Amino acid sequence: LHQPDEVVLWASRVQVAVAMAHGWAWLRYSQAFAAVEPGRFARVAPFVLAVAAALSAAGLLHSGELRDHPFTPIGVVYRDALPNPLGEALLLYLSAVGIVPLARFARAWRAGVPHAGVHVVAYASQLLFGINDGLSTSRAIQLPYLLDTGFVLPILAVYWAVTEHFAEDARALERMRARPSVRVVRSV
Repeated sequence: LHQPDEVVLWASRVQVAVAMAHGWAWLRYSQAFAAVEPGRFARVAPFVLAVAAALSAAGLLHSGELRDHPFTPIGVVYRDALPNPLGEALLLYLSAVGIVPLARFARAWRAGVPHAGVHVVAYASQLLFGINDGLSTSRAIQLPYLLDTGFVLPILAVYWAVTEHFAEDARALERMRARPSVRVVRSV
């Protein structure tokens, strides 16, 4: 889309802020899903990501410079707002933090936690799309951006797992109600 520089810069600030918030959410979700206590790094990481999101929203992570990034095989020209050194450091930090949920999901999968394998595949695909976009932005590789559409798989995986968990709980409750020796009391 051909948009004025101010719009591209504003959208990039919002996009990075949302990415930081998304990283924070994955840390919290993976902790609850895998039922793990966070280590020191994982306790500090959400705070750093929240601060980074606020800094991005305030416009403190971008240099203000824009660069065109053509991907000719599909006739697309991306316009990238370049991060400043602090922005680059925090984006690298986000990438490093992204490994924590993947490791948690993988450990849960090995432990036999239901639906953990789906989480591993979905989240790993999101990480790969993010790596692709980072390398494409830096021009280390010449590929289209994939992360914007790559969020669909992890979101669907989590939706499916939560829905299945809810359905399993409902079936278990129904089985308990069907047994005369078990009384289920409804609290208000």
